[in-house]
Amino acid sequence: MARRKSRKPRRKTQKKLNLLGVAESVLIANVVTEGLFNCNAIQFVTGRGGNLKSSGYFPSNTDSIITLPELLGMDYNRNQNMSGGGYVPGSFTSVGAMEVIKSNARTNLIPMVGGLVGIPIAFRVGSKLTSKPRATANKMLTYTGLGVKV
Repeated sequence: MARRKSRKPRRKTQKKLNLLGVAESVLIANVVTEGLFNCNAIQFVTGRGGNLKSSGYFPSNTDSIITLPELLGMDYNRNQNMSGGGYVPGSFTSVGAMEVIKSNARTNLIPMVGGLVGIPIAFRVGSKLTSKPRATANKMLTYTGLGVKV
């Protein structure tokens, strides 16, 4: 009779949170929200953040800014009409939102693609160049018990 394959042994240590991976994901999310919605990721999720002007990567038109609360119909603070039509304070029709998103995507296509391609390349090169100092930092972080790695 053939011997059964044994199960893989369980991990004795938990997988650690990679801070560089988190930073890369946040930057990519920021590029996408800047490109499609003309506001950074925090402003997109919260609907707040100063006067909701773009943070500088993409050309800003305050009429073409869309936030998540607006899309979900929970924004009661803005009373101006959006370009593309269909905006009523507290609600956003899907036709008006899609027109604004299409317009933003056309306007911000080149910087958005540059960011979506450039950020992962920069992180790969940076992680290769800083591998030895990061290994030392990770050894020190294991003694703290935080469960993160750089």
